[in-house]
Formats: sequence, C-alpha cells, structure tokens
Amino acid sequence: MVDLGYEVTWSKWFFLMALPIWAITLMTGICMWFFWKMNKLPKSKLHNESKNNLLVSNERSHLPVSMVIVVLSFMLILWIVGPTWNIPIIVPPLLALTFFSLPGIGLLKNSDLRNYDWENFLLLGTAISLAITIEHNGTATWLASKVFSFIGGSSYEVINVLIVLVVVMLIRLLFVSPVASLTVIYPLTIAFSNSVALDPLLVYLSTTIIICSTMILPIHSPILVLANEMGHLFLKESIFIGSILLIISFIVAIFSYFIYWPLLI
Repeated sequence: MVDLGYEVTWSKWFFLMALPIWAITLMTGICMWFFWKMNKLPKSKLHNESKNNLLVSNERSHLPVSMVIVVLSFMLILWIVGPTWNIPIIVPPLLALTFFSLPGIGLLKNSDLRNYDWENFLLLGTAISLAITIEHNGTATWLASKVFSFIGGSSYEVINVLIVLVVVMLIRLLFVSPVASLTVIYPLTIAFSNSVALDPLLVYLSTTIIICSTMILPIHSPILVLANEMGHLFLKESIFIGSILLIISFIVAIFSYFIYWPLLI
C-alpha cells in the first residue's frame, strides 16, 4: 500500500480488518443458526466415506494435533511481525511446509505436492502480475473511466462509497477466485476513488471485505464447491446464506469506512 501513501504492516492490517471480519462472521453465524434451526440440515451420503478418509490421513502421521497448532500459530505470528524484520511473506509458509514434510513427521507426502492443483496456483500468480501491469501502463485508469462513466459520481460521499461497493460486487460475481478478482478490481476502484476524492486506503479495505464476502453461488468459493459436491450444501441454501453474508458485509464495510477505520488511521 506504499503507492497509496500508507505503510501498513501485517499487525496494523490485523487490527484494521479483524473487528469487521469478526462482526461479519458472528452476525452471519447467528443468521445461519436460525436458518438451519427452521430447516433440516442436509446430510451427505458421502459423510461416512469422507470421515474414514480423514481418519486414514491422520493415521499416517505421528505428529500430535497440538504440535500442528503450535507450528501454524508460529507461522501466523511470523507472518504478522515478519515485515518489521524484513522477512519476506513467503518464508513463514515455506518453513511450515518444510517442517510438515520432514521424514518421521509425514504430515505432507510427495504425492500431496504432486496432486496439488498447481495450475490454479500459477493462474492466480498470473492474474496478480496482469493486474500490476494494467495498473502501471494506464489501462486501469482507462477501464475505470469507461466502467464508472455510466454511473458518475455524487456530491455525497456515502453515495460514492455505495457505487464503488456495488460495482465491486458485480465484477466479483464474474470471477471464481477472490484473489484474482481483487487484482483486477483494485486498480479500477482506486482510480475511481481518486476521481471523486475518496480515501484510497479506506476504499481498498472496504473493497477487500466485499470481494471476500461475495459468495452467492458455490462456484465463487472452493470451500462452497466442495460442500456442494459432497451434498452438505444445496444451491438454494448457498444463495440464501451468500445473500445474507453480502448484506451484512455491506453494512459492516460502510460502518467501518466512516466510523471504525478513521479512528485507527
């Protein structure tokens, strides 16, 4: 975020985003509890098979669950404080991956790495590189002028924020990956926010919330795809829960933009 005139560390990012994310999670969880209280929770015919596969996967490793939690917690802490020590963000997960792959631990096997969906991983990396390119060569500014020219700005800041969030939501619906959509949407929203005098950092934070919360269809999230394929979540339930999540996210994002984040920045 240096290009926006802000230097945000992982720890500051945590304090900026933790409370809004927790609020969204809590309110959405309450709505889901009432929803499934009135509707019978679907049972998957593959539930027992998945449970057996999980037990087999756990038996091949002699590493206690508590040790896994300790290693992952250490990775997250190092991820947060790493920028202070000039540690690249790729180092903590690589250390954890190396530890889990050591002989005698066996939590990760060679077959796991070979069966990983590296195509999508490389696709995400390509999307990030593409987004950086269109931002630097001026394409993002041109696209922003075309996309938002049909809508225009407003003299009221709250209206401009709503315009940004709605457009972000509509564009996000076209992507199956939040990361890929963020890399494309981010330059557009920043260009529009500069044209209507919105705070680019606050727009970036609120945009991130909407992008990560737009999961109307199962295809919008790998986790929802898995739940849908295994029969734990039906399409109508995904649409209902995704809509509730999106509405709550809009409310929290606007509240954070005007009230919470200005207190921390």
